[in-house]
Amino acid sequence: MKWVENERYLAIVNHLVAVGNPDACFIVGVTLDMAQGLFLLDKAATAGHKTAAYVLGLLLYKSDEARATGKKYISQVEGDGDEAATTDAGNKRTNQECRRCRKIAEDAVQEQTKGKVLNISTR
Repeated sequence: MKWVENERYLAIVNHLVAVGNPDACFIVGVTLDMAQGLFLLDKAATAGHKTAAYVLGLLLYKSDEARATGKKYISQVEGDGDEAATTDAGNKRTNQECRRCRKIAEDAVQEQTKGKVLNISTR
């Protein structure tokens, strides 16, 4: 639908953003300027969207003033301090969830920017 009926697609996505749909907030959040994008990514992350939390964590971690907030979002993805953060054997999880979110974020950014952005750095 995005490619065949772009206007209808955008209307639906924008309607979903207006009602707070986390997936739509993430999709639109990765395409907007920094201030608006951060707002929508935060809205999606607050609703439990792990990939939005991952992207938001990376963006905020780069800023000295917002580093603690960035760490909070990355912790949301990794499950730090959560019982789900351990495997059945009782070992700490790897960063598998972050790797999964990174792949989803890369795909979403490439899709929304028509392939112009090739990589999201975790450094």
